[in-house]
Amino acid sequence: MTEATTVAAFDARQLEQSLDMLGREAILDVVRRFEGLAGEFIALSAGGDTEALVTSAHGIAGCARYIGLPRLGELCREVELAGRAGDDAAMLAAAAQARGLLETALAEVLAHPGLAAAP
Repeated sequence: MTEATTVAAFDARQLEQSLDMLGREAILDVVRRFEGLAGEFIALSAGGDTEALVTSAHGIAGCARYIGLPRLGELCREVELAGRAGDDAAMLAAAAQARGLLETALAEVLAHPGLAAAP
């Protein structure tokens, strides 16, 4: 079992710490960046442009740390490492797992009360 399989998909406490440290607007900026990267990642994860997929995975992993998505961050790190090592099979396998988490993970983040629209 890899470390990634033991990491939670969504960590509300991690998101709350980021909200406390950086504020709601900064985290919403991270979420918007994450949304853009997620669309790019999904398109790239079908294969073809390894360098672009690695770059996209790196960006998602960075955002994931701030918005409480440690499992996704770990999977994207696996994509990054496998891509840099030239292991396309491992890279695409990790990318497929990450792709499967993207939509549900983002929905969990956006449902957090700390990110709800201000009245």
